[in-house]
Amino acid sequence: MTAQPHVIDKSQLPPLFPTHRHDPAFWCSLGRAVATFGFLEEMLKKTVFALTGTVPAPEDEAEAAAAVEAWGDLLERSVAQPLGFMITKFHEAAKHHPELSTSNIDEFVADLRAAAKVRNLICHGSWGAPDESGGSVPFYVIGRKRPEPPVVRQAVSPHRVMRSAGSPRSGGDQHTQQRGSREQRQRCVHPKA
Repeated sequence: MTAQPHVIDKSQLPPLFPTHRHDPAFWCSLGRAVATFGFLEEMLKKTVFALTGTVPAPEDEAEAAAAVEAWGDLLERSVAQPLGFMITKFHEAAKHHPELSTSNIDEFVADLRAAAKVRNLICHGSWGAPDESGGSVPFYVIGRKRPEPPVVRQAVSPHRVMRSAGSPRSGGDQHTQQRGSREQRQRCVHPKA
C-alpha cells in the first residue's frame, strides 16, 4: 500500500494562519514579553561581565594570570548560557564583589528565578486558541512532563509577566502598563494578509 501525499492548499488557510485566532494585541504583548526577557538576559550578562571584571587582581603574577584566564573562560561560556546560569553567576558576582554593597540581593535573585520559571513557557510555548473569555493555555513540555501553565489573558504584557514573577513594580498609569498605550497597540496590529 502506497501512502497518498497530503497537499495543503495555502489559499484555503485563514489570513495570518496560525496566529489568526488571537487578537493582534495579544501577539504584540507576547512579543514584547519575549523581547523583555531577551533584554533581561543581555543586561545580566553585561552585569556579570562588569562585576567579575572589576575585582582586584591577585598580587602573585601566576595567580593573576590564572584569574584573567578564568575570567575569559567565564565570559566565553556566558555568551551562550541560559538565563538560570546567568542568574547564578550574577548572584555569585554580586555577593563576592569586594566593593559592592547589596541590601536585598537575595530577594532580587529570588525574583529573577521566579521570572525565569515562566520565561521558557512565554518564549517557547505554542499558544492555543483562546477560550470564550480570551484566555489561552500554552502548550509547553519540560522533559517528559507538561507543566500546568497559567491561563494567559489577551492583555498579556511584559510588565504584567515580570510583575507576576515578583519583580519590582514601576510607577505610572496602570492601564498603560498593562496594555500599553492606544498608539502602542495600534502599531502592533498585523498588516493585511
